[in-house]
Amino acid sequence: MKGFLKGKSYPWSADILVYILFLVFSSVVSGLVLYATGIDFPGDTLMSLNYLLSFGILLALSFAYRAVRIGSTGSSAGVAGFMRVSNPKMALLGVAMMFAVQVVTEPLTNMAPEAERSYYDMLSAMGPWMVLTSVIAAPIAEELFFRAVLAGDVATVRGAVPAAFLSSVIFAAAHFSHWVQVVPAFLGGLVLAYVFLSTRSVWCAVFVHFVNNLVSQLYFLYSPSYESFSRPLYGMISNGLVYGLVYATAAMLLVVVLVIGYVRLSRRYGRKAESYRASEPEAVVEAVEERPRIISEEGLEDTYL
Repeated sequence: MKGFLKGKSYPWSADILVYILFLVFSSVVSGLVLYATGIDFPGDTLMSLNYLLSFGILLALSFAYRAVRIGSTGSSAGVAGFMRVSNPKMALLGVAMMFAVQVVTEPLTNMAPEAERSYYDMLSAMGPWMVLTSVIAAPIAEELFFRAVLAGDVATVRGAVPAAFLSSVIFAAAHFSHWVQVVPAFLGGLVLAYVFLSTRSVWCAVFVHFVNNLVSQLYFLYSPSYESFSRPLYGMISNGLVYGLVYATAAMLLVVVLVIGYVRLSRRYGRKAESYRASEPEAVVEAVEERPRIISEEGLEDTYL
């Protein structure tokens, strides 16, 4: 690996490919391990164990690989980034934007009723363990990988927009088990990447992800029927004009905030760490200086989570 990646700054294109391979590999290995046990787990327990094991393998491989690539001798690379205080205002904005994503993508359910029904049946099969996994474990595991590792590292070298787009595409692909989730997952990935890159706090993104999954689970549990689940807002608002206004407002909020937000972020993230640090407050610059970094042909490039 050292010979293949020698002279290549991190993250390079091959690094992203490695992370994608880790994602596929961990999913396959977790399934094989659980099958090899020969234990007949209940469906809910099996889904939960498979998710926890696969993401456990994925994060272990990803952080070990990342530590090697940035030249760190331990697994503490970038841990300082996890401890930043979250921004409450950005967290609330993120929650509102995730709600807007749900509103804007509702019409997709009419385009694929069979796929949406299949997704509904999958949720129906979830027991308490999988619900806890979805609400608690998934936000932490997925934000660490998709936002902290992928979006965070790529943004320091390639910029915020390419980082957000790339991480969101991979995030959406990982939710391809039901294709009606792909568009909401991609848009949700853009929102979560925006929250993370704006605050540099993975915990802020985790909170937004947590609230989104919690509300989705609660709504499913209290939905009286599949019809109300498939189009929740339409079921609540019977007046077409009011529904149209709410839909237009949600779409406008999503587009305006993301466009303006990423324009601003693109100015803060550059290819060189010098320009990146120059736009930071003095306290953040000092924190950056203390974190692991690598030397490439383009100069010092800080890596962070």
